[in-house]
Amino acid sequence: MVATSRQAQYFTKEGRLILTGDVDVIDAQGQRIRAERLVYNLDQERLEAQPAPGQQVKSRLRLSMPLNNSSPGAQNP
Repeated sequence: MVATSRQAQYFTKEGRLILTGDVDVIDAQGQRIRAERLVYNLDQERLEAQPAPGQQVKSRLRLSMPLNNSSPGAQNP
């Protein structure tokens, strides 16, 4: 994962990373999120992204289907 921003703050006791200013995060699978402010809780692996005033958070996610294409309750012919 690669992240860029204008400012980064890491709080070791809280296990929290705060990125602010033109935040852009992209992972190895090409999933991306862009925001003005991003707070990442390392212990909970929880991410909160906030947009700039009057803007929206932008994200690009790739969803994959299970290889067996079966779901609970599905019947095979």
